[in-house]
Amino acid sequence: MDRRDLLKGMTLAAGAVAASTAIDGVAETAANAQQAAGRPEGNAVVDIKPVDSAFFISDRFAGRTFIVTGSARGMGKAAAIRLAREGANVVGVDWIKDLGEETNAAILAGGGKAAFVYGDVGDPAVADQAVAAAVSQFGRLDRLTMPASWTASIRATPSTSTSSAT
Repeated sequence: MDRRDLLKGMTLAAGAVAASTAIDGVAETAANAQQAAGRPEGNAVVDIKPVDSAFFISDRFAGRTFIVTGSARGMGKAAAIRLAREGANVVGVDWIKDLGEETNAAILAGGGKAAFVYGDVGDPAVADQAVAAAVSQFGRLDRLTMPASWTASIRATPSTSTSSAT
């Protein structure tokens, strides 16, 4: 069975469950399930205010050094900038050189301490280079955050049967 067949099967199963609950009249609409006064069973909806994106804790990570993989964009960039705002020394690693250098420059312009290592995080030499940069520039390495990481691809292989029908 390959991955595509597995995903098709999961989709069909999810559709069958949704159809059967709708037929039986079990499914509640989102409006009924999330009434402002709560449901009669006692599950009240509680308004949770999102944290202001400008909020940060000054000096929470002062003196600590972090390596942030994937620092050029997305979650890695956000993590690198946030860590620097909260006082961390940041060593960014990414294979997108211009965007990684841009993130590094933004951290430095904001008064943070940062270094950038260009390369693929899946390459052990790049990882060694990032650790060396952290130790040489900031004297220590405390943590690693890996929004970007390298993993071996997982492939489903068809199973073979050695038994024969009689």
